[in-house]
Amino acid sequence: MKKLYRTLQFLAPKLADLRYDIQDSVLGWLKKPWRRDVLGLRHFDHAEPSILDIGANRGFFVSAAQMINRQARIVAFEPLPWLANRLRQRHSVEKSSQVSVEAVALGSGESEVPLYVPFYRGSAFDALSSLNYDEAANWLNSERIYWFNPAELHVEKVLVSVKSLDDFDLRPDFVKIYIQGLEPEAIIGAEQTLLKCQPTILAPCRSPVVDKLLRSFGYERFGYKIVGINNGYFTKGDEGSYFSWYMTSHGISHLPESVLRI
Repeated sequence: MKKLYRTLQFLAPKLADLRYDIQDSVLGWLKKPWRRDVLGLRHFDHAEPSILDIGANRGFFVSAAQMINRQARIVAFEPLPWLANRLRQRHSVEKSSQVSVEAVALGSGESEVPLYVPFYRGSAFDALSSLNYDEAANWLNSERIYWFNPAELHVEKVLVSVKSLDDFDLRPDFVKIYIQGLEPEAIIGAEQTLLKCQPTILAPCRSPVVDKLLRSFGYERFGYKIVGINNGYFTKGDEGSYFSWYMTSHGISHLPESVLRI
């Protein structure tokens, strides 16, 4: 069944965009974020938080953050130009002055890097993009989709602008980062911002490299557990189910003691 569903997506790629749009709308209507870990945002006492979304992709985290706090000011970083444009158009239509989009990747310094994007039947499959050509070119094959035609597959090299977060001189309260294993480089490039502002960070769970790096900046890891519909708590040392939360004493000070297990 999974192979058949995947095949339908590749034969009619606009179905994928429609699916993402419908999923986002349904989650908004149900008042549910696309990842339950994100609900931890509701416990912090920031009235108008500044939030950075590093690796925004199609904007699910942006939607979740806005759902939890409509006053949040969000900067989304998405290097693929067509995804960045979709985010801009969407928030322009919604007249959301609270969201801005930067079409750059974040790393340890300023550069340009090639990102390899597979195209099949003329449509880009951005979720399969990679810094490695072979990874981008070889994921699609007859074992994963029916009626695969290699003649209709090609890989384009997209030059992506890379900057460090420190270049932007932002003052975030929260940072969500999820960039497919490239988090360490972006964290290194954010060192001054993290040390100065001590934002609370949502990072991929069970990533020893990220965990060690953030701890070297004075952060502690927390897992967030949901209890019932409107309650939850953070436990020091735990992992999340998708994101783990990293906080310094500054971040912890914005939480009520009732949601902490230290």
